[in-house]
Amino acid sequence: MRPDTKRHYYFGVGFIVAPAPVFSAAALLKFEARLADPNVGITFDNRQRDESGTSLLVRNSPPLTVHLTTPAPQVGQLAVMSVEPRGLPEEFISDAEDIVQAFRDVWPGPFQVVHRDCTVRYLYAVGGEHSFQYLWEKRLHQASGELQLLERPILGGGIRFVLPPQDAADEAIIEVKIESLLRDPSQLFVESQFAWRQPTSPEIGFDAGAMIEAVEAYTNGPLTRFILPEQSHG
Repeated sequence: MRPDTKRHYYFGVGFIVAPAPVFSAAALLKFEARLADPNVGITFDNRQRDESGTSLLVRNSPPLTVHLTTPAPQVGQLAVMSVEPRGLPEEFISDAEDIVQAFRDVWPGPFQVVHRDCTVRYLYAVGGEHSFQYLWEKRLHQASGELQLLERPILGGGIRFVLPPQDAADEAIIEVKIESLLRDPSQLFVESQFAWRQPTSPEIGFDAGAMIEAVEAYTNGPLTRFILPEQSHG
């Protein structure tokens, strides 16, 4: 794997709050107006809203999606995502923090953030070979002949870890996926997802920047050292 080829493939932050905000049509219009203010400048190309009040706001360029829903009784959810982002993490953080601030202005609560999560997906080049071959032979140190027992060629594959919190009460549970990208097997797909399940105040729980930075630090540090055999064993 070549760390210098790292490309961000997805950013996402999500928050579940209680009690549930009322996502009325009037409130959603106010939410969009706050974001469209010239001091913020976030506007959307498409919007969808169903009878339950679930709303999806989509900006095409640069890619940005906002999802507002009530996934269960008594709780509401705000999710902000960028699929195949064109910019740096800092640009997504800026948009996410503006969206969070508009959310808090329009739906001031009081409420708690009962769950939050952050997902970042990356692509890495592996020097022209099949990315699963890289994982199987160079990272897992397995013989290529072992795969012949499956009696079919390998289209793709990978490994997955779930890592529990350790010491601090507010630590996240971490889920990691490392696998070949099916549509381009020369690319290694890496997903890091952090989930914080401890209720917290909005002042702490809505810090999208800190969430992204925690995932980036883990990926650039422990996870990269794990994937690269010359670093993990050298």
